[in-house]
Formats: sequence, structure tokens, C-alpha cells
Amino acid sequence: MNRLGSVYHRLLLSVGMLLAVLAVGCGKTDPILGGGGNIVGPPTVTAVVPPDRATGVSINTAVLTAAFSEQVSLLPGGASFTVTGAAAGTSPVGSVAMDASGRTATFTLAAGTTLAPLNVFTATVTGAKSLSSGLSMAAPYVWTFTTGATPDSIRPRVTLTGPATSIPGPTTGVSTNTAIAAAFTEDMSPASITAASFTLTGPGSTPVAGSVSYASRTAVFAPTALLTASTTYTATVTTAATDLAGNALAGNQAALPAASSYVWTFTTSAALDTTRPQVTLTVPATVVPGPVTGVATNTAIAAAFTEDMAPTSLTTASFTLTGPGATAVPGSVTYASRTAVFAPLAALAPSTTYTATVTTAATDLAGNTLAGNQAAFPAASNYIWTFTTAAAPDTTRPQVTLTVPATTLPGPTTGVATNTAIAAAFTEDMAPLTLNTLSFTLTGPGVIAVNGSVSYASRTAVFTPASALASSTTYTATITTVAADLAGNALAGNQAALPAASNYVWTFTTAAAPDTTRPMVTLTVPVTTIPGPTTGVATNTAITAAFTEPMNPTTLSAISFKVTGPGTTVVNGLVSYSAASQTALFVPSAPLLASTTYTATITTLAADLAGNALAGNQAPLPAASDYVWTFTTSVAPDLLPPTILLTVPVDLAIDVTVNTAVNATFSEPMDLSSATFALQVSGSPLGPILPGSFSYDPISRIGTFTPASALLAGTSYTATVSGAKDLAGNALVPGLVPNPWSFTTGTGLAPGAVALGSAGAFGIMATSAITNTGAGTLVNGDVSLEPGTSCGLLPAQVNGTIHINDAVSAQARIDLLTAYNFAKALPPGTTISGGADLGALYPLGMPPGTYTSGSTMLVSTPLTLDGGGNANAVWVFQIGSSLTTGASISLTNGAQAKNVFWVPTSDATIGVGTIFYGTIITGRDATGVTGATINGRILAGAILPGTIALDNNQVNVPAP
Repeated sequence: MNRLGSVYHRLLLSVGMLLAVLAVGCGKTDPILGGGGNIVGPPTVTAVVPPDRATGVSINTAVLTAAFSEQVSLLPGGASFTVTGAAAGTSPVGSVAMDASGRTATFTLAAGTTLAPLNVFTATVTGAKSLSSGLSMAAPYVWTFTTGATPDSIRPRVTLTGPATSIPGPTTGVSTNTAIAAAFTEDMSPASITAASFTLTGPGSTPVAGSVSYASRTAVFAPTALLTASTTYTATVTTAATDLAGNALAGNQAALPAASSYVWTFTTSAALDTTRPQVTLTVPATVVPGPVTGVATNTAIAAAFTEDMAPTSLTTASFTLTGPGATAVPGSVTYASRTAVFAPLAALAPSTTYTATVTTAATDLAGNTLAGNQAAFPAASNYIWTFTTAAAPDTTRPQVTLTVPATTLPGPTTGVATNTAIAAAFTEDMAPLTLNTLSFTLTGPGVIAVNGSVSYASRTAVFTPASALASSTTYTATITTVAADLAGNALAGNQAALPAASNYVWTFTTAAAPDTTRPMVTLTVPVTTIPGPTTGVATNTAITAAFTEPMNPTTLSAISFKVTGPGTTVVNGLVSYSAASQTALFVPSAPLLASTTYTATITTLAADLAGNALAGNQAPLPAASDYVWTFTTSVAPDLLPPTILLTVPVDLAIDVTVNTAVNATFSEPMDLSSATFALQVSGSPLGPILPGSFSYDPISRIGTFTPASALLAGTSYTATVSGAKDLAGNALVPGLVPNPWSFTTGTGLAPGAVALGSAGAFGIMATSAITNTGAGTLVNGDVSLEPGTSCGLLPAQVNGTIHINDAVSAQARIDLLTAYNFAKALPPGTTISGGADLGALYPLGMPPGTYTSGSTMLVSTPLTLDGGGNANAVWVFQIGSSLTTGASISLTNGAQAKNVFWVPTSDATIGVGTIFYGTIITGRDATGVTGATINGRILAGAILPGTIALDNNQVNVPAP
């Protein structure tokens, strides 16, 4: 069927052994094969290379492989592995062998021969016999592939390692019972992966004894004994490692695409790994009691784990799918990026309920068996979930919904930290094996490829550069159409009109400095109360935590985000991360107990895209610590469905600006992981869904769709939100506000936010001096002083980096002046008379816009900035003299601190004990009076030497 010829299956059926299991001698589990269960029945073929119905196969492919569910023999006597060509005289001559693991059969073409171009080949494996049971294959396994017209000249790369590669290294805390693994971007020649091409050395370059194996894109070095505790090791894959066409490895010791070795280091801990792995996310989703409905008939089934698994412990024996009457569904199982995927060999039956099971035969790298959902954690048990198919297959292409750094048009996005990872979130679950360093690339000037690794979790792919990016340099990130969803649909990017398949490309320019600011938790559901617990929480709620910045989704799992009940009993549940809302979600596997107190914890394993660990609430900021909160359940579940309360634009609005974003405010906290926000040209039928990015602000409960380009003037559009649900799983229902809703554009443009450039990373920035009174001052962001030498802040008071008279602060000062001039040059807005109190002028809330005063502005009575449901609403205050506050400012209806700008020509003074929102850009000085909290930035001295005076203040740089 067509699905098996898709991009997805061309890659997915090449099993990705991302990491291996513990070294020989560490328990009773085989170091490569895993353990935890016996295989019953005859052996089966689980994966083949080239994949079934693959097209464009290189003519210089020298090796074909077939992987089995267990160790087998292909001894003569009924067993065979043959390859025949459709055209006369094109059947290749070759030799057949089993690899060292006994699980992969290889057909190697005779030296000097190639496959005929543009020809169909049929490969057949028959008669393989199990070494454990003696049973032979029940039937021959036959597959076909078609060659292209050209040879393969692209060098293979390492796409992921275990232990992970870190720069400068070594990676720390590695268990002593681990094996070492390197996963490649393509299938490698098994004969080239040996103890000579993959080595491990300890102190003094002492070789470590071990065995080397290779299976489907992953080389594994298994030490023959435990590694020494608290010791640094170096792993090396040399250029002797080649792909199936003989191309040597392009490693990390020379600029790509030159051939070079790949080298990384790690340091062991003092302990063994004894923690059981858990399932952290499934596709289709796990619901209790289940089944989840409406699943496409051509989908693959996926289970993501809390840690790296032993890939060959995940087979068709340990990951099964059954239909009515417990009838087994034939399929293949692959593993990549901590995710196992079961791909049915044929479309599932429509309107049918299926049961997916991952058994305790699945183990982690240390041989610990799965802790599923059939027993209380940490007991070993199977993980089981059910789903019911819809009547049709999935033919919708996935799209990129959000990127980090953000995609801007025409680009590049500026001020990006040099140590950031690059991320792209998708509209749906993707096939992990289709996301690697060939399909997700980063290039610098001269289209020079950047070395790095690619991981995938929670619908988000992350490219982590192998070393810090160059400062003040423009880079281009690309995700190609090789990336596909679990039904095999290729990416619909931004290089062609939707819904055509195309690459997604975006650009950004780095700042001069790395990101050293730790992420923090900004909101939790249930809400965090002091001393706690929060009461009256529904028994069927999910638990969420929103962060101050984008997080690395691979660091958020049931290990780093856990919920415990009385007696610290662990609650089974699934953890996911939404890039759109910067929120982690814990969904219990079963309803919580009524009238019971629970504790939620996010540990310091959670990190941002620059690798900075969480700064929680268990130690004084900015130290790394866990974030812990408690809540008590009520006696009942939440059965009230959510509705839409407000939309921007409103239904039937006219003369809407062409650069508008489309917003929907929900009645309660939402889980929008499966939601679709569609914007289309109105008509019958509606036009194609427009490309764009989607975000969700959990504080204001506003979902925002930002089109990728300006809307057409004088055109009617229809917006629709579907698939949304609240944190208790209740689906969105119609309310008083229409959904779908329509609006018509005019010709105007709405003002955008003031671009801060590299100055945006700073919470405090002065151009003369910084003084501070009191140990209670804390800056959650970087600090800059340029020029000047007097900085009254200690490093312990800064959750970031202090820059004094360096290249970073020099560039930031330039960007500060640019931002100041831009804000001052905006057309004057609503006139505010000199000395007027904004709180008194707008007692019911101040709408977005530009506000201009030729003299002073005051906030003497409380002021509320009201976004009116628009999360992109912008306020710019052009102040001819000074800004003085004596009362607090608050935000409502989507107003965000990042979009508020106060620009006095002279000074700013923030009143004692008040709460302030927005970025202050002064011409000269700024003062934070005792105990004031600034949710924004203080950037002083744009045009004159500027001094900042602090007194037990907290400054919180807004989330991007």
C-alpha cells in the first residue's frame, strides 16, 4: 500500500539502535539484547534495509540487511537470503552472513559490482531458525525496492551518542554499567564497525576492553567489565566507519563535510543505574478508561520512555498490537530518541478498537525492566492502552508550528544566545527516525554545516550544536521533507504554498554571549500556594507547570516531573511538553483519590535549550533547585467543558490590520496539545489553511495564531479552533462566542513591539554605574555595564551573566540606543498631559497603543493594562521627561510584560514595594525604590551616562 512506500517507511524500517545496554557481567540481562521476557513462536523479520518499496536506492549500495526478532541461524538446509532483479541479467551476485549479534542477516554484493540503475529488486529471506527454540520462520519474508540513477556520495554522520556528547565535555554522572553507543544518519557497513573503528579509552589513553557490535544505524561498544567510578573516558569512532556505499564518516574533528573521527568524553558516577524506565507519552494518547477515538487507520503506534532504552529489547515480542479477539496485528518495531514505534504492515480496520502493549521485556540501558501502568510504581509491569480507529487514513501533512529561535519575516531573528539549541515544534506527532542531522540541519556563512545532534520529544525536534555558535553570525536552520509524521506524510514547510510538501527554513543571528539564565516556573495548575496545599482540586485534573523560557523537551519526563501521594507513593502518569505554551503536563494514568493531598515536583533535571538547570523554590534564587508544590483533591471530577470567552478579532470585525494575530481566550486552563487553530480565506469551500505559528499563554488562557506572512487586504477570513480540551480532558464546546468566526481585513498595519536586539537579554543595563542596597536584590537575567566600572551587584544576585566593558555589553549599548530612537520616532499616540496619573485616567483599564507626553508621566493609583484578549497587544509610552510610579501595575486579558515599553527622555523611578510591568528604556538614570519588583527590564542611559540604583529589588526578564 502507499503508506509503506512513503518517506516515513523508507527511514523507519531502518531500526535506529540509539543506545545500548549495560556491560557484560552486570546482572543477568544480556548487554546487547536486553531481557525481561521470553520470545514465544517462530522468529520474524522486524526491519530491512533498503526498506520495503523504497525508491531511489543508491546503485552503489553494497549491503542489504534483514533484522530478526531474536538470534537466528541461516545455515544451509532450507535457509536463504536472495536478491533478484526484474530486468534480465540484473540479479546481483553476493555472499550471505550473520552479524556477531546473530540477529541481522547481510547480503553483500560481490566486490566491484553495483546494482542496476532504475531497476526493481526483490529480496527474500526464508528458513531462518531460532537459536533458542529451534523454530524456523513461518513463511518467507519478501520485500522490494527500486534503485535510482546515481551513486551515494554523501558521508554519514553521528546524529546522537550515549552517553550524550557535551561541549566542551565531559558529560558527567554516567552510570558505571552503561555501554557506549553512536547512532548514525544512515545505514552503515557492518564490516566497518569494529573494535578498531570504535574505541573507548580511560586515563592515560588506556584502552578499555570490550566488544563492538552494529545493528541498524547504531554502533555499540560494550565494556567487558564495569567502568571505574568517577573516571573520565574518551569514545572515538574513526573514519574507518563507512556507510553502505563506502563513504567515510564525517565526524566532529573537521569542518563538515570533510571526513574525520567523532570524539566525545564522559565521566562516570559512583553508582549503578537501578531505576526502572516508564512510558512518558503514547500515540495514540492514553486515556482512562479508554479507548481514545478517531485514530487514523494508517497511523503508526508510538511509546516514549523516560530514559534511553535497550533498543533490541523493543521488538514485535515486547511491543504488540492486537485487534478484536486479541488477534495480533503484524508489523515492525523501531526505536529512536527514546521512542518505540510499532508500524502495522497494512492499514488498520476502520471503526475498530485495538490494544497496544509494551511488556516488561522492554528494558533500559542498565537492564531495568519497564514499570508500566498495570501495577503501582516502581513495580515492573506492562504498559497497556487502547484506541479506536476512525473511518479514514491520515493524509494531512505535518507543519512547523513554532521555532526557537523564532521565525521572523524576512528574518533573521536577532540577539540569539551562542549556546542555544535550535528547536522546531510540529502540529502532530512525528516519526522520530525521520528527524536527524540530515533532515534537520544548521548552516553558517558560506553554507558551512554546523556539527550537532538531533533529538525528538513531545512533537518537538531539537538540534544541539556540538560547540558554541560564533557570535554576531547569521545561521540558517532547515527541516527537509524527509521529516514525516507517523502516517508517512512529508512535511509541509514554508518554501511552497500549503499543502504542498516543502522544506521549512528560518534564519537567526547570534548575540555576543551565551545564555546563563536559569529557567523558572512561572505558573502551576493546581496553583502553588504558600504554605499549601491548594484545596478543591478535581480528581481528574492534569498537573501543569509553565516556565519562563523554552525548555528542552527531552529533559521533561516522568523522572523529572513526578507526582506523589500519601507516603510518597508515586502516581503513574504521562508527561509531555508543549513548546507553544512552554508548559510541562503530567496526566495521571487514573483519577486521583478524593480528599487526598499530593505533592508535585519538577527536579533540576529539567533544563532550558541552553542546558541551564531549573531554579526552583527549594533554594534561594538563582541557585538550581527543585520546584515543589502541594494540593488536595476534592470529592468529584471536573466534568464542565471549556468554551471560548473572547476572540480577537471579534466575529464579523471589519478593517482588521493585515499583520494581525488571531486570538482565542478560553474559560479555563487548557491542554492544546491536540488542538488545531486554522485560519482560512472565507468562502464555500474554505480556502487552504494558512501557515503560521501557534502559542498559548497559560496565565491569560489565550491561544494565539500568528500567520507566517501578512494577510491579504480587503479579504474575509475564517478562524476555527478544534480538538482543544481542558486539563481534565473535557472537550471544547460551543459557547456564546462563535467558533468558527470571521473577520475582514482593511489595509492598515498594527504597531509592533520595540525590537531590543541583544539588549533584550538584560534585566539591568547601565551606561555609567550600578549601585545596590540590600542583599535581597535579585536579577533574573543578564547585567550589563558599558562604560563604567562600579557594579554593586554580586554574582549570587544575578541569575545570568554580568558583562562589564566587554564585547557583549558594547553591542548591547548600541542596540539600546537603536531601540530608544525607534520608540521615540513612532508617530505620537494618545496625548497624556504632563504630570497626569495614568491610573486615574484609565480606572477601567488602559487599552494597547502609543501614549505620548511632552513632560512627566505618573502612576499614582493602580493601573491595569488591558490587552482585550490580544496576546500581541503593545503599549509604548513616549515620555518627554521622567516616569514616576507610586502604585502597582497589573496586566489582564492577554497583556504581556514583553510588549510594554516605557521610554522617558530623562529618568525613571519605581515606587517602594510596588509591582511594575514592562521594559524601561531611559535616556539617563533609573531607580528602584525599596522592595519594588520589576517584571521587565531596566535599561538606562540610552543617550546620556545612565546610573541604575537598586534597593532590595527583583527584576524578572519576560519570557520571549
